[in-house]
Amino acid sequence: GSLGFESAELSDLLKSPSRVWSFGAGLAQPIFDAGLLAARTDQAIAAQREAEGAYRGAAEDAFKDVADALANLRAAQESQDDLARANRSAANALRLSKARYDAGYSGNLDYLDAQRTAASAQLDLVRNRQAQLSASVDVFRALGGGWRAPEETARK
Repeated sequence: GSLGFESAELSDLLKSPSRVWSFGAGLAQPIFDAGLLAARTDQAIAAQREAEGAYRGAAEDAFKDVADALANLRAAQESQDDLARANRSAANALRLSKARYDAGYSGNLDYLDAQRTAASAQLDLVRNRQAQLSASVDVFRALGGGWRAPEETARK
């Protein structure tokens, strides 16, 4: 409720008939809000749940990125030994083919084929090394970065 004074003349302001009492509407106003406070509470709870969901999604994406990058790095490292062995075998076959060609035991086509095989094995080894280095960069990036390429550091 509220109590106040109302008068047309300033001199009559503090006299008894000028007192005005008001009950009811002022008392009921904070109690009856047609569900506004409950709706705002529900809205705040929904916003909080939405933020939690977004945070969980971002965390799951981060863990997935790290796991994928580590899996790619592990696969590249495991195939490195096999490709290095294949490269050594192709280089040895090329050396033997060259010796046979120089001695006249085989034709030029056998030697060219050995060269092609050795070049292909070397290219596979280089591509795998590139994939391994790229996967290493992906691991750094997935874990939060903190690494810069040498060209970027030199320019700044």
